[in-house]
Amino acid sequence: MLYFVGLGLANIKDISIRGLEYIKNSEIVFLESYTNLFESSIEEIKNFIQKDLIVLKRKDIEENYEKILELAKEKNVCILTYGEPFFATTHIFLKNEALKRGIKVKVAHSSSVFSSIFSIGISSYKVGKIITIPLKSKITEMPKSLYDAIKFNKQNNLHTICLLDIDLENNEFLEVSDALKFLLELENNFKENVLSENDLIAIVSRLGYEDEKVYFDSIKNLMYKKISLPAVIILLAKLSTIEKESLELIAEKV
Repeated sequence: MLYFVGLGLANIKDISIRGLEYIKNSEIVFLESYTNLFESSIEEIKNFIQKDLIVLKRKDIEENYEKILELAKEKNVCILTYGEPFFATTHIFLKNEALKRGIKVKVAHSSSVFSSIFSIGISSYKVGKIITIPLKSKITEMPKSLYDAIKFNKQNNLHTICLLDIDLENNEFLEVSDALKFLLELENNFKENVLSENDLIAIVSRLGYEDEKVYFDSIKNLMYKKISLPAVIILLAKLSTIEKESLELIAEKV
């Protein structure tokens, strides 16, 4: 048996009862630890679930997944993931490979940024293509695909959720200020009047944490503000009355 268990958005206390039951039933528990920042340390997770953990690096799932599947043929194996297990395509690949080999798969879903972001008041029906703003170290040229995605969303009055790239294995984190500068660089590079420093945006800092904060202002006014990670930027479409009211009620004063 292969279990996938989502740990939730920010803290080990976000885990579901079903997830705890799957962990209890497992003889081997892995933690995939490279896709997100998480408030609870590995030691805190171990103490909470009362199990030893084997920490997986990216290559363990992407390249050495056969070892995991061989174990799952004979034993109950659990893979813990931050957030929701199947927003990462590598996990879907692993699930499919398990099913091809006749290994049973069960999933304990959990909260993630994609389900929790709507607490700030934006409509889930108005979210368009989601993008990830990359670390500069990972690109060799400005990505037109990101610009085109933002352009499509704007033309169709859709919000653009912008995730900020991280590389936990190399301890690299994209700061909010650098992400906003990158967006304006995209405009400066492609010059199709898609982005402006006067565009209204929302930024959610530490979503799901006790010290969560929401900012609602123009790119220009938020560009140099120090905002704690993890964070999500939303390029806002035309706001409805209730969306605007919701953001104004919870936003920090800039």
